[in-house]
Amino acid sequence: MANEYNALLETCRANATIALRMLALGQQWRQQALAWQQRRVERDRNAVQQALGALAHAQDWNEMVAGYHTVVRDYLSVSTSLWQDGIQIATQAPREAGNGVQEALRQWQGACTGEWHKLTAANGAALPMRDWMAAFERTAESVAHAVAQASTSLAPSASSPASTETADSTTTAEPSARQTAAARSRAAKGDRHAD
Repeated sequence: MANEYNALLETCRANATIALRMLALGQQWRQQALAWQQRRVERDRNAVQQALGALAHAQDWNEMVAGYHTVVRDYLSVSTSLWQDGIQIATQAPREAGNGVQEALRQWQGACTGEWHKLTAANGAALPMRDWMAAFERTAESVAHAVAQASTSLAPSASSPASTETADSTTTAEPSARQTAAARSRAAKGDRHAD
């Protein structure tokens, strides 16, 4: 009986852990995005203050134009830096999130399936649970594999056409493998469905 409660506790702990990790990854990305947005606001505020200063201190049209040229040059320089940082955030965040999701799913799968195997192997009445756990493991492995594929395809080195073709062929081959596995499972149970 204690094993059942330990398995349940481990499953609840794994569920809470993966949910909190996803929340932490989302908050980390949000913090980066808001910091970037704050830099944009500061850029705009500084440009307005410099334009006001150029207007207030200008003695003639030439000084005012020179001041505005400086404002525009500084604004574009900071904007270029912000664009580069924005691209880095946009490409780095999904890759880090994919790696985090992959690791969290591995730990979750290990925690959820560890004790349940012992419980289902000991009891003959647990055959439906054993089948469900096998299906669950296959699903968790395919999700972890898909996340790994997605995070690898987001990497800068994966922009070559050859790597794109292999990623496309993997995703197109996967549904037919699932359909085949489902058909085999139905056939083993004696269910007849139109495919």
